[in-house]
Amino acid sequence: MASILLTAVKHNWGLRWAYDWDTIEWTICDDGYYSVITQYGTSPKIVKDNLLKSLVCPKILTGKMKESELAELKEAVNAEIWRPPDEIITGFDGVAWELMSYKADGSIDKSSGPPGYIWGNVVLEAIVSLLPPEDEMPFQ
Repeated sequence: MASILLTAVKHNWGLRWAYDWDTIEWTICDDGYYSVITQYGTSPKIVKDNLLKSLVCPKILTGKMKESELAELKEAVNAEIWRPPDEIITGFDGVAWELMSYKADGSIDKSSGPPGYIWGNVVLEAIVSLLPPEDEMPFQ
């Protein structure tokens, strides 16, 4: 049975409309299967119009990574240090990330720390660049 290799959450800390994405969460298993869930800033429960309601319902994408892509991602995830302990994260706008890798028993192996920027961090930028795309999200 496959176990979770990595979770990554992309937070929208920028200015946004009610129908813009709020978070995008990737869950990637060690066999390459993944899910990408996009959440929006407005709850579907408070939207009256059915067309608008379809725009704020969570969007779910599933698939399987190619073996070569998965191998490259695993190599990046296995980097010894993700974020140096003395690295200072500043700013509270734009896009922030949270990443966690897991051991085979399900316990957390590594973490990027609290949500924050990853710009300039070679390891975290590499991991994020290898995630399956979220821009292929189908409308429901």
